[in-house]
Amino acid sequence: MKNYYAKRNGTCYAFQSMQLRNLAVYADEFEPLNRADAMKQFGYTDSCSMRVIKCTSISSKEDLLRITSEVKK
Repeated sequence: MKNYYAKRNGTCYAFQSMQLRNLAVYADEFEPLNRADAMKQFGYTDSCSMRVIKCTSISSKEDLLRITSEVKK
């Protein structure tokens, strides 16, 4: 499954759709990242893998609202 990445306050977030990531970028001041930048900043699983390991998965608008409300507290 393809993920779309963004970061906020030093934390990486993996979105399951580009639309959801763009919503977060425009509404909540997330910074968009491409996969290569996300891997450089937040690490690899091993030398052969192409997966970001230090990220929080966001799969719905409800997850996004929960995450942003926790960050604002």
